[in-house]
Amino acid sequence: DASLTLASGIVVRGSGVLDGSGSGTRVVFTFNSTIAADDRVTIVIATTAGISLPLEGVRQNQASLTLASNTPSGEVPPTAISDSPGVFPNGSFTVAALTYDPPIAGAAANMTL
Repeated sequence: DASLTLASGIVVRGSGVLDGSGSGTRVVFTFNSTIAADDRVTIVIATTAGISLPLEGVRQNQASLTLASNTPSGEVPPTAISDSPGVFPNGSFTVAALTYDPPIAGAAANMTL
């Protein structure tokens, strides 16, 4: 269901359980491997895990996306994932900017979207 890749390139396989009880859905993965405190990891959850993104999409850096850990060495409470891409539903804009030239209130202006 999932794999965890250490900075050294070592891949650790894990098994997952989808838990929809409580205030939100959470995915719990178990990895039977020791990971150093400062080791960067990449977690890949395969499509075979059966997880779908919400129909309303996910905002970029959405604070409700969290990661937590419970290990024999200690617990890490749910912490917001600081860098996550936005996924927007069909029929919406992912990036939109509007500029005015000249940017003067009450004046005729070219608008660029």
